[in-house]
Amino acid sequence: MYISVSNIYLVSIYNWINSNIIILILRLTVDIYPICININTKLCVKVIVCYTSVKCHTKEVYNDFFVKKKKWIGIFASLLLTLSTVFSVIPIEVFANGTLVDARITDLKILTDSGSPATEINKSATIRLEFNYETRGTKILQSGDYFDITIPKEVDLSQATTNPLSFDLTDEKGDIVAKATITPNSATATTGGGNVRITFTDKAKGKYKVKGNIFFDAKLNKKVVQENKITNIKTEVNGDGKNTPDSIPIKVKPDGALSDKEIIGKWGKSPTVPNVAAWGVRVNRTNQNLKNVVITDKITSNNGHFLEPSSYPAVKTTEQFKLMKTTYDSSGNVQDWNGEVVDVSDKITFNADHTEFRLELGDIGTQSYFLSYKSTVENGDIVQTNGATITSDTFPTQKSDGVWKYRTAGGGAIGVLAKRLKIRKVDVDTNVGLAGAKFKVTKVDGTSFELTTGADGTIISQQLVQGKYKVKELVAPNGYEIDPNEYTVNVYDDVGGTITVRDKLNKVSIPVTKKWVGKEGNAAKIHLYAGDTEVDSVTLNAGNNWQHTFAGLDKYKDGKEIKYTIKEDAIANYKSEIAGDAASGFTVTNTCVDKPKSNIPSDKLYGKKIVKRHNPKTGDMTNIMLYCTVLLAAVLGLLVALIKKHNR
Repeated sequence: MYISVSNIYLVSIYNWINSNIIILILRLTVDIYPICININTKLCVKVIVCYTSVKCHTKEVYNDFFVKKKKWIGIFASLLLTLSTVFSVIPIEVFANGTLVDARITDLKILTDSGSPATEINKSATIRLEFNYETRGTKILQSGDYFDITIPKEVDLSQATTNPLSFDLTDEKGDIVAKATITPNSATATTGGGNVRITFTDKAKGKYKVKGNIFFDAKLNKKVVQENKITNIKTEVNGDGKNTPDSIPIKVKPDGALSDKEIIGKWGKSPTVPNVAAWGVRVNRTNQNLKNVVITDKITSNNGHFLEPSSYPAVKTTEQFKLMKTTYDSSGNVQDWNGEVVDVSDKITFNADHTEFRLELGDIGTQSYFLSYKSTVENGDIVQTNGATITSDTFPTQKSDGVWKYRTAGGGAIGVLAKRLKIRKVDVDTNVGLAGAKFKVTKVDGTSFELTTGADGTIISQQLVQGKYKVKELVAPNGYEIDPNEYTVNVYDDVGGTITVRDKLNKVSIPVTKKWVGKEGNAAKIHLYAGDTEVDSVTLNAGNNWQHTFAGLDKYKDGKEIKYTIKEDAIANYKSEIAGDAASGFTVTNTCVDKPKSNIPSDKLYGKKIVKRHNPKTGDMTNIMLYCTVLLAAVLGLLVALIKKHNR
């Protein structure tokens, strides 16, 4: 594969912008268009086909196009480097934590001001768009998740016609579940409409299957719709027209014909600032010759006051009593929005509470004007109706009533709150929580995940959609047996699911066997120790066949395996040996150590002639008397010797 330098930059831009459409445009514009101006058509077509197909950058095209145009490649690389630098500083809104949500529009209505279906409306009429929406699937919403509604070009969503451009969607408690943001396109003959993004807040976190409604006011795009023609309004969700109802047909009627004698015409302009009404007044549209002209207006309905500019030099750049020279077409539309602005600082006066003004224009001749001004909206008023009056020495007095309506927007949202699954692992006997138990949880869709209990023996899952879940123990805590059962837990919308799994301690049995070497003893006592602590004992004898099993012993203590040993009480004239272990069992062997009896006669052991020694019989005093006599004779002899020595 051959890759041009320009493509390296294109790949970088692609990764940064993440848009196939943009990258294709850049490629066609930067790589191809400049060269197509200077090369033959066939090669240009070949390159375009290459770029728009999966077989791009073949050797043939590379040689024909890129290698032969080395000069151009350098130019393209430089241009793309410049573009990449420019793109790097363009601010782009990033939804760091949000993801696109699968959603659809279940119902779409287009209504008139009166609330009736807008089957036939005037070209300049205000319409209301009402949507019912729902998120689809089992995705549990997180803060920042969103979906987009595309509004077609036949609708004017520009800031001049729609307010507010951002509004809240609330639930039945008044909590803000989502934010709606309108991003309008300019209303032109080829563009219009825009995008409405629904972004969910923390109040929607943990919910799924969210349903709600959205409504906002707008106008038809006069530069797109045609009078006495059917206009079809079709929306899309996330770029898919299948996720919305069929298009809605609306017959567009021409606006009412204007009088050929009109010298004043007032209307309420679309709001651009909350709680402020905007007014527009056509002055001398029909180009009558007017002298000594005076325009007055008074707020007669609801509350509010006219806004006076803080400094009149600034009136040229504001719409707080801006008077501009212009011309009008037959429909009353301003032809020139850049006309000369007239300073009215010395021509206008207000009453004390600014609910009335008087504008003295003097002689204006046949000049036409556009007058704009504003008034406040107070105490929740959404409608104001005021009449502007014009007097002249050369033309009858006229009055025109204007109605301003605050274009509301709003909506709501409700959803299913996902619940969690709680698993508790306890000892079957003590009900004490056990840490380290691992469970497999199988979800409604057949997929699964694992949970491991914490120090208190419990674990709580992430939020789950409603349905039945299967729970099975995979790994038991140390010292415990795995529960072989699989449990079904119901997780409902209104409650979560809780299950308690009880495990039995791992028990061990230790057999002990007694063996004798030589003469068999009468009995043997065996002691069982867990570490240094005696936990049991048994006496082995012929009656139990010299065997015993210590059963029901704990295998673990405090998470550690217990070391079991045995000891035997000493038996006279026997040597004891212990073999084996707790796992395989112990064997205790006792060997007799008594002196053996000889079969050789005692008179043969020490020579041919031996004095036989006899143990005295019981009650025989012969030897004792003999010993006493000898002892007495010895004592007397010693006394005699001592006397003789003394006498000398």
